[in-house]
Amino acid sequence: MKKEVKKTSSGVGEAQESFFLQFPEIEKILKKPQEDFQKHFGNLHESLEKLSRTASGMNKKKETRKAMKAVERTMDLFRDLFRMKSDFDNNEKGGVSKPHAQK
Repeated sequence: MKKEVKKTSSGVGEAQESFFLQFPEIEKILKKPQEDFQKHFGNLHESLEKLSRTASGMNKKKETRKAMKAVERTMDLFRDLFRMKSDFDNNEKGGVSKPHAQK
């Protein structure tokens, strides 16, 4: 049995809206095209890679690698959030979402 999602005044479902109300900064990012996010964080990751190659001292290189790992995890998280947002949107439009492969 399919559960109906109540539409709110903004046109999004209650579940999606309550999520966004809790995380307004994330909402701002998710409202922009995913390509903008990927470009920004891709550039950031490239800069960190260059810095890790040119950094002097083991401590700076170690810290740069930690920052790169944090950026990679953030990119993974937002990839999942963009996918979830797409699934919400498809479900609200009556579409069927495809199962996504787990890493």
